[in-house]
Amino acid sequence: MRWEAINSSLTPDPDLVAALTADETALPAAQVLAHYVIHGDFFDPETQHLDGIDRIRDPPAVIIQGRYDLCCSPATAYDLARHWPEATLNIIADAGHSSMEPGITDQLVRAPDRFADRLHQHG
Repeated sequence: MRWEAINSSLTPDPDLVAALTADETALPAAQVLAHYVIHGDFFDPETQHLDGIDRIRDPPAVIIQGRYDLCCSPATAYDLARHWPEATLNIIADAGHSSMEPGITDQLVRAPDRFADRLHQHG
């Protein structure tokens, strides 16, 4: 959990590291991470995130990725966007992995508004 806490943000936040490594936080988070590892992250390692892309093409989608993400490579987001041209890819220039990075938080908040605007325009 310490590794993830340190590497999640472009600039490590000592308060966030302390919060994520506290006993009451670290154990449940480690259990979730272990679940994903045990289950192969729910992806086939050969085709990973591209399996079944045709099943999700219709809903509006935004892929939000930090340029300096050390936990999930930006190359993965780029590959996903290449196979899913209906989605919008937003690479956040000054962000790592954390949804608490200001640029990522901004895009996460704005994405649903854009979807709502699109729905209103199309009736």
